[in-house]
Amino acid sequence: MPDFDSPWKHLSESFFPELIQFYLPPAFDDINWEHKITSLDKELPKLDPMSQTGGRYADKLFSVQRKDGKDSLVFIHMEFQNQKDDELPLRMFIYNYRIFDRYRRPVVSLAILGDPNHQWRPNQFHFALWQFSLSMAFPVVKLMDYEEDLPGLLAHKNPFALVTAAHILALRTKGKPKLRMRQKLDLIKRLYLNGYSPQKVVAFFRFIDWVLQLPPNLEQQLQHDLAVFEGEQNMPYMMRFERLAQERGEKIGEARGETRGEARGEARGKRESIVDTLALRFGPLPPNIAPALEKVPPERLIELLRLAVTTTSIETFSRHLNE
Repeated sequence: MPDFDSPWKHLSESFFPELIQFYLPPAFDDINWEHKITSLDKELPKLDPMSQTGGRYADKLFSVQRKDGKDSLVFIHMEFQNQKDDELPLRMFIYNYRIFDRYRRPVVSLAILGDPNHQWRPNQFHFALWQFSLSMAFPVVKLMDYEEDLPGLLAHKNPFALVTAAHILALRTKGKPKLRMRQKLDLIKRLYLNGYSPQKVVAFFRFIDWVLQLPPNLEQQLQHDLAVFEGEQNMPYMMRFERLAQERGEKIGEARGETRGEARGEARGKRESIVDTLALRFGPLPPNIAPALEKVPPERLIELLRLAVTTTSIETFSRHLNE
């Protein structure tokens, strides 16, 4: 599973309360969820010119307010790791200290580990020399610890239970594509039957689609089976909307001999597909998106339609749009 942290970063930002509720219940119970939760990713590179420890920035940083008012402002720093790395405890300590040094407020660091090694579970940094010692303990979520309770994960209402199940099933079905297809279909059906909002269905479907990748022939079979299921349940298949929008954009302009009027209509169709896809994924759009799209040359619209399907945030899309 390449690029493990990027899908997790997107989900953690979009569904931070659900992640904390599932993986760190004591924090969930203590956080004042009526207060604004702030993602501070843009601040991470500013922590220190040398903050690219190990060639990477810290994964996620949020500020929250506690309920009791004592040290009410707290920072939550999260790292996502998919393979054994002996430098992880040191990184956790360095990031924790640099965040504390910048804000001088309490910092809680959390590591989410997706590797299959049950024995590797680093949860502290410790250094001692002469009469000096320094220690930091941090909570660790080991996804494989949930493997024995897979039925419980599948029945759980928190969407991160299905995220965890998808990760475990991806490891179990490596080299077994037909079994993986059946497991993937079951997970997607559960997304619908759990009654999540359309935005949650799309977001968590994208994660399942990424972690349980299939060869093209089985992916086509999956699409067919999902279409049948959609008809039986009278539920919209959100991910198919995105894919059809992308295919529609790619096919536009392929036929030769188009009139100018047809070309203008096709460009309008591409722009509408971009707006529809972004709105479905991220909700109401900033008012500048549609006017900016009107200024984009037609030959760039297919690129932007693909970006609308794959981007992790509306801010990232906006930056590319205005380049």
